[in-house]
Amino acid sequence: MDIPPIPPPASPPPSSNPMGIFFDSPPTYSASLSMISEAWQILSRDMATWILALIVIAVVAGVPYGLLQIIVRLVVGGPNIFLGGPPLNQAAFVSSMRTTEIVNGILIIPFLGLAWILTTGAQKMALKLKRGQSATLGDIFNLEGTGKTIFAYGALLGTISCLSAIAQAFLMDPLNPFGLFAIGPMLNLLVFSVIGLFINAVFGFTPLIIADQKLPLGDALRLSYRTFLPHVWQIMGVLLVTGLAACVGIIGCLIGVILTLPISIIVPALIYHNFFRPATSDVSVPSSTWP
Repeated sequence: MDIPPIPPPASPPPSSNPMGIFFDSPPTYSASLSMISEAWQILSRDMATWILALIVIAVVAGVPYGLLQIIVRLVVGGPNIFLGGPPLNQAAFVSSMRTTEIVNGILIIPFLGLAWILTTGAQKMALKLKRGQSATLGDIFNLEGTGKTIFAYGALLGTISCLSAIAQAFLMDPLNPFGLFAIGPMLNLLVFSVIGLFINAVFGFTPLIIADQKLPLGDALRLSYRTFLPHVWQIMGVLLVTGLAACVGIIGCLIGVILTLPISIIVPALIYHNFFRPATSDVSVPSSTWP
């Protein structure tokens, strides 16, 4: 199913930015809330394809991880939590829940890598449309040989998440003397949400850099850091509003999820385009096997 491309605006001859990337028009180096409405325009042009893309990501990466989470909770605390067994004392209950968090943190590593592969493929769809090219659902699986590097990026984030879960479990253990320094659950959620948003604003464009510019992981991380850190607060604001809209959609109903989650995939691609615009002669995408 082909999505008709967005007609590109007239642009001056290609110029280059300080990073050596060529553009079909001068980069704006900015992110704004208007990108949310632009993302909606891209989504509304062929909503069926984006819904199918969302389903593919959920079925391939989300559903298996969700099932494994249920299994882990049943194994670790099932007889007491799910099956009406004898109640655990407070220390045993906290230990059970922290063990579950640690195991889930380990399990998320490969699934996060897979999720980033598929999400980057969907973001490339949006990027191609923004650049005036046609896009199909199959673009999710055509990363031109960069899938393994993107998987490594996702696995790296999963490892950081796992280490974070272990640290929190250590601090929240009632038998651990350092637990006195642990913060409350709500403050804990707020702190880690802000840290996660900052990391996403600075390094979250690394997979797109890998897929679009064919850079190795280390170089892509450095380029993402150097490019987006000066604009981090602006980008954090746009991502925060986009994320809140997605959360409202999830809380609301299934229709809300269908309308808001694709926008949270498209917006980062639009931000990326404002910083990296290839010359018109360089935007053709060769066919290749996935990943």
